[in-house]
Amino acid sequence: MVKMSLSNQGHFFLVRVLVLCVGLHVGMAQSHAQTPEKKVRVMGKVETRNSFVRTHHALFIGVRAGVEFKFPLRIGVGYYWMQSHFTSSLYKPSEYPAQGTSAQPRMHYGIAYVEYTFWQEDDWALSVPLQIGFGETLYRTNTDETVANGFVMPIEAGIDISYMFAKWAGLGVGIGYRVMAIDNALVHETFNSPYYQVRINLVFSEIFKKRKEK
Repeated sequence: MVKMSLSNQGHFFLVRVLVLCVGLHVGMAQSHAQTPEKKVRVMGKVETRNSFVRTHHALFIGVRAGVEFKFPLRIGVGYYWMQSHFTSSLYKPSEYPAQGTSAQPRMHYGIAYVEYTFWQEDDWALSVPLQIGFGETLYRTNTDETVANGFVMPIEAGIDISYMFAKWAGLGVGIGYRVMAIDNALVHETFNSPYYQVRINLVFSEIFKKRKEK
């Protein structure tokens, strides 16, 4: 069973705004990419995203890959999975009598993202990321069974600061908030949460360029 944690009107408004932003940014990216002096870079990121599930700290590991345009905008895709393990106090074993007496909440999801850099000086940059995810939440029981699987759609936005200590690599930190636009009613946890993150930025196009020069 899937429930809407935002109103239908608000949910579709957010989705339309996201689609409009992506469409406009992709159109701008294509026009700028065709200009000879504009440089397009292929980037990847590995990050730890720290958030909360009710009162529990929840660590997510994420990987992202995308394209950075000179003007500057990044678009791409990624994947996050939950690493923290804690026993849920809201799990009801009576609902799954043959599956175990306790369980841990789990979450994993893929994303599409747009990230706009509004300030850049030397090797420092401030940017605003917006991403929409598609995945599932579930319970993993003490007998290693999975129950209550259900579709979720998180929307996340925040602000990031990054520093490139080399042309091909850098570090970044950020804060933001996750809203479950579509939630899974079978998992009795709250995944709406602020988050903070630490990440490693890799510029694949620069790495490949260095390899070719050797």
